[in-house]
Amino acid sequence: TPTSTMSNSVTVSSIKGLGVSPLQDAGTEVSVSVEEVSAPAWVVVYESNNGKPGNVLGAGYMTPTIITTKIPLLRSTVSRQTYFIGQTTDDGDSMYSMQKDAALRDTQGNLILVEFKTR
Repeated sequence: TPTSTMSNSVTVSSIKGLGVSPLQDAGTEVSVSVEEVSAPAWVVVYESNNGKPGNVLGAGYMTPTIITTKIPLLRSTVSRQTYFIGQTTDDGDSMYSMQKDAALRDTQGNLILVEFKTR
């Protein structure tokens, strides 16, 4: 399952170059701010599954010339819930894939995530 491949995770307050408000409106998109993208990447929104990243709700594609500030979701977020945002590098096909696009990880191999809650 997607969750089992991400059982190790570390929650940080920020990911370099990516800003995420810790409190967001529930709905069909998530807002992010991006300072700079040096290579094609995906910003990925995960639902929380007992404090760990669960299903992917949406992903926004970014390149040095394409900056997305609203990540569209496949399913709406719900009020007063916790969610995570992570980042992956694109494998060159400009299509998001949990299997092919490498997630941002720390030196121990843990998935790096930013947590946010909905109002």
